Amino acid sequence: MKSRSDENRFCVNHNELTYETDGLFTVLSERSFTLSRAYGARITETASGFIDAEPLIKTPEEPLSIPPLLSRPLVLKQLDHIKKASKHENIRLNVVAPYTLLAELSPPKLPAWLIKHPRFVRDALETLTREIFGYVAAALENGALVISLSDYHAQRNLLGQARFTSFAAEYQRGLLVMLTQSGLHGVIHLCPQSFEPFPTKAQRASDRSYQRSLLQTARQSDSIVILGGQCPHTRYSENLYKVIF
Repeated sequence: MKSRSDENRFCVNHNELTYETDGLFTVLSERSFTLSRAYGARITETASGFIDAEPLIKTPEEPLSIPPLLSRPLVLKQLDHIKKASKHENIRLNVVAPYTLLAELSPPKLPAWLIKHPRFVRDALETLTREIFGYVAAALENGALVISLSDYHAQRNLLGQARFTSFAAEYQRGLLVMLTQSGLHGVIHLCPQSFEPFPTKAQRASDRSYQRSLLQTARQSDSIVILGGQCPHTRYSENLYKVIF
């Protein structure tokens, strides 16, 4: 059982498929654990504001079975919501990275599995990376302008730098490479607190309002633009920081 503040770093409503207006954007929340619930994990909020979770993956000795995300009713409902809302709203979708999604599907013993069952963990992360890519791609195709990625379970002080690099950053990078090679367009915004600090290049913002600069960048993009270095909720900034691979 974990507190809501520990589990979620998106600063938006906790209710499933609900949204709030954040400046120029309508923010669709991943705080409702859309992807982990879509897979069948039982996650409920207690009266005291904590999260009670029954994991989908209970032991690494069980055969790994992760069905296609795009076949899950909750995901299809979310994508339909994006398609309809994007006709008259600027959509920013919060999505978790592979390690965090695996953590939401697993018991608290996951950090120990990194040491005792690394092959199982890697197989799961490889599958989840492909599935998250498919979900993000579908969201962009259905009208989302900005995808905000976070990996809040991937804490360096808990995992250690070596395991963070091997089990979080490697799959963060893999997801981003897949997106840059997808032929899609839009902005992928990385949480600076939980993502690997990839090299960036500062570019003068089109507007001192960070939200307006994000919106203009997303609308004018003809490919995937990856931004990092600052929170997507930043109000004012002179620069955008483009991630360089």
